[in-house]
Amino acid sequence: MKLGLIVLFLLSSLGCQEAKVELAGGEYLSYSSLKGNWVFINYWAEWCEPCRDEIPELNRLYSQSTDKKIMVFGVNFDGLKQEELAVSIERMGIQFPILAEDPRVRWSQPSFEGLPATLIIDPEDSVHSVLIGAQTFDDLVDQID
Repeated sequence: MKLGLIVLFLLSSLGCQEAKVELAGGEYLSYSSLKGNWVFINYWAEWCEPCRDEIPELNRLYSQSTDKKIMVFGVNFDGLKQEELAVSIERMGIQFPILAEDPRVRWSQPSFEGLPATLIIDPEDSVHSVLIGAQTFDDLVDQID
């Protein structure tokens, strides 16, 4: 009987924990903090030339996003971790936060066929669109206007 109560307690406490995603650098971001914002999650790799072209556009979106309820994140397609990831971020000139894990499964999205890829989540936490290929600042803003 006691074991059953302990298991029930553990299961219920696990269900109460808020879902989070890890940022590069070890901090965590709760998924609930994304709600009410347009969320752009960009998948990039250092070897991808179109990704290199798109990074300044995403940096611009990120720097101008504070008043527009827009959040911009990146995910390294190659799954780089810690020091390797930090070096790649610096070489690419990325100014927006990078997620240490791929959140794609939260929105039931399959693997992307090409890079760069940008997953756009609407303020209600639903997939608005998936963009494949390098985008301009205007292309990105047009998605939410």
